[in-house]
Amino acid sequence: MTDSIQLPTLPRGKFPRIHNAEWQVVNRPFSPEEIKQVLFDMAPSKAPGPDDFNVGFYQQTWQIVGDSVTAFAKDFFENGILPAGSNDTVITLIPKVPNPETVKKLPTIDLCNVSYKVLTKAMAFRLKEISQKLVGPFQASFVPGRQISDNILVYQEVLNSIRMRKGSSGWMVWKIGFEKAYDRLSWDFIRDTLEDIGFNHIWIRNILNYISSPRFSVAWNVEHSNWFTPGRGIRQGDPISPLLFVLYDVVLSGEASELQAETMLRCLDAFCDSSGDPLKSSMFFSSMLEKVRNRLSGWRSKSLSLAGRHVLAQSVISTIPFYTMQTTLVPRGVIQSIERLIRSFLWGANEGERRCNLVNWNTVTRCKSNGGLGIQKLEEMNTAFLAKLGWRLIIEEDSLWAKVFRSKYSISSAPLHCHGGPRGICPMLGKEFSRVFPFFKQWEAFHNLLPEGILDMLATTFIVTENNLPDQLVWKNETSGHFTATSAYGLAPNDPDAADKAAWENIWKLRVPNRIRTFLWLMKHDRAMTNANRAKRGFTLNDNCWVCPTVVEDIEHVLRRCPKAEASLVTSSPRVHI
Repeated sequence: MTDSIQLPTLPRGKFPRIHNAEWQVVNRPFSPEEIKQVLFDMAPSKAPGPDDFNVGFYQQTWQIVGDSVTAFAKDFFENGILPAGSNDTVITLIPKVPNPETVKKLPTIDLCNVSYKVLTKAMAFRLKEISQKLVGPFQASFVPGRQISDNILVYQEVLNSIRMRKGSSGWMVWKIGFEKAYDRLSWDFIRDTLEDIGFNHIWIRNILNYISSPRFSVAWNVEHSNWFTPGRGIRQGDPISPLLFVLYDVVLSGEASELQAETMLRCLDAFCDSSGDPLKSSMFFSSMLEKVRNRLSGWRSKSLSLAGRHVLAQSVISTIPFYTMQTTLVPRGVIQSIERLIRSFLWGANEGERRCNLVNWNTVTRCKSNGGLGIQKLEEMNTAFLAKLGWRLIIEEDSLWAKVFRSKYSISSAPLHCHGGPRGICPMLGKEFSRVFPFFKQWEAFHNLLPEGILDMLATTFIVTENNLPDQLVWKNETSGHFTATSAYGLAPNDPDAADKAAWENIWKLRVPNRIRTFLWLMKHDRAMTNANRAKRGFTLNDNCWVCPTVVEDIEHVLRRCPKAEASLVTSSPRVHI
């Protein structure tokens, strides 16, 4: 499995110049403190590699193994040689769909030894210091200070401008995807890229040694295949792989003409020949509703308790639309359909099946301290995400997406005051931003509200004593001063009942299984299906207790007053006085 084809190289000299002072920081020796910090920054319970030692083992036994790990790292950084077996990797296949029939439906996770990951994570952390300068502004993923959603915002605005463009000539955009990009990346291409950037021979040697020296084994049905060696590609799960891959993504745009299309194709051919990666020729779109339905199809709601369904609804199903909501105002009809699916699952019904919702949805979506289950309302969460986008538009003035918005919509210094007409996302941002920040006005607005003498006193008052300290916006609902969608969502009306807040909090603080806390939550709302509640809902004509035919069966009777309940309480807790 070796790559013996000599691939052509792309033109050199296209990367930004890194200054000597920056190279001195990158090339300085790795200290024992850095190695320890890198190890302790890892999650302790991540899956181990072939040696079966996870991160938690090294963290708990650092006093014993610390010197050996540090010596192992120092020897590699100085000599570029990895001991046999330290770079072995187990490939785990994760099904993408139920009952996969082809290998393409089985994405892989590469499980590396922790001792090896310490090396690459230390190098990746060091490279982050120059990655923002090396990676152009058009690439947002895997770069500190940037978000992958930034490019989505730019693409949406480009497509909006193309759609609204008038004239005889149009424009086109190609978003290029690469098939099995990690697996196909040529090592010669990586070497050429690193040399073009200006890395010294030690960095190039070390990077090429650890990406070209592994042995792989595929884990399948609790067994491992024979070991084999690769001839190209980088590994999923390797801390430095994203930084190598991020130098290599492509987006092309130009006038929609035959000449431009031919030029783009020549660029792509040259890039693919150099990197060794073919293009994807297929495109697909999967709606949020389908994602929710697909996730629900693998769960049997009727075999789960209410507590189990609550956990899945809150942590899995309701978060599926969040990624799209960060950049798009989702139509209300879509949100209602998703919430309908969540409600049905929560109360044990399949799609299209009618089941009794014991507690009102508005109550369920309150925070737990206000009597709810903490499941977030999607429409309010969408507003919070877009308000965060508005906040970032004010704060991140130098980012590419913010420059595009400010230029396209002629945004003035006033927060989110747009002049670009009703089309596009910016007017919508202003509307959603104002829902979260109804108080956000210009300073000049005080001139119409306060007497001149008070304004003069405010103008001469020093808020801080430091000299030359610039003004900045801070978010008062977070101690860090940074805006978060979660804190913005918390500003939505929650209809709190102050008298009961302590009681609700005490229920969720109990150190008992979650199903018991959920049961107590249901009891306090008086929504258990006693005969009294069943009669209210028209499910029965008799609201009396089956044991006590003359007494109404309500929550109080079922849990305390019924002779059967009293006997159970006395038997289980003799000190309890009814």
